[in-house]
Amino acid sequence: MASIAPSIARTKSGLECAIRSATPADAEAVLDCARDVFATSSYTLTQADEFTMTAEDERKFITDKLEADHELFLLAVEGVGEKSTNGHAVGMLDLKHPTKRRKHRHTVLLGISVRSTHRGRGVGEALMRAAIDWAERDPTLELMTLEVYAANATGLNLYHKLGFKEYGRLPAGCKHDDGTTWEQVMMVRPLK
Repeated sequence: MASIAPSIARTKSGLECAIRSATPADAEAVLDCARDVFATSSYTLTQADEFTMTAEDERKFITDKLEADHELFLLAVEGVGEKSTNGHAVGMLDLKHPTKRRKHRHTVLLGISVRSTHRGRGVGEALMRAAIDWAERDPTLELMTLEVYAANATGLNLYHKLGFKEYGRLPAGCKHDDGTTWEQVMMVRPLK
C-alpha cells in the first residue's frame, strides 16, 4: 500500500498545511481543487472543459493509488489537526509509473498542481519534498521524472532547486487552442 504518514508543513509564507496521502473520502475535495487548477492555470495539460471525472471516478482513482506499488497521491490540506481531516485541498501531487512494464518499475513520473489561491506560497515545494523523501526510501525507485512547459519559470526554478536536471526539450510540445505553442521541458532527478 502506497501512502505516507501525515505531516505538517509550514511554508515560507507561514501557511500551515497537512501533507498526507489522499483517501477515498477526499474525492470531492480533490475534484474541487482540480477544477480550480484546470480553470485558472495555462500550465496544465488538461483544460477545464476536458475534466469530466465524477466523485465515483475520483474515489476509484484514489483507491487504485493506495493499492498500487511504488506510486503515491498526496494532498496538501489547509489547516492542522481536525481541520486537515476533511479539509480544503490546496494542492495535489501524483507519482505514477510511466508504464506498467517491468523495465519502467524503477521510474516515477511526477505531476503537481496547486490551487490558484495558494500558488507562490510554498505548497508545491512542501508536496514535492514529501514525495521525494518517500521515493528516496523506496528501494525500487531510482528516477523521478517530470515534464514542464518552458514558459513556466516558477515551476522550472522550483524543480532545479530540488535537484531536477533537464534531459530534453520538445519544441511546440504544447499547442494552445489559439495556435500558439510552448516548448516542453523533460526533467529527471536521481533518487539514489
